[in-house]
Amino acid sequence: MTTNGTSGTFSGTSDKPDLAAAFGEALRQAIGNAQNGLRSERVVWKLERIDGAFGGFTEASLLQVTITASQPPQGEANRQE
Repeated sequence: MTTNGTSGTFSGTSDKPDLAAAFGEALRQAIGNAQNGLRSERVVWKLERIDGAFGGFTEASLLQVTITASQPPQGEANRQE
């Protein structure tokens, strides 16, 4: 996880590989960051990248999802779209 103020980059990893589990982990990190003393639980996210590896000598099985997340401007924190 890399954060910058009210925004940051969050990654989730699964060794199944399970896309939903990896994405869920990244999103949980982003929401947890928003809840830690910031003004809202609302998070706006964007999928940045999906990486993975499968097979080979070590029989690797890995999937990683990276998202960037931020909070909306203060006046829009509770606005529903």
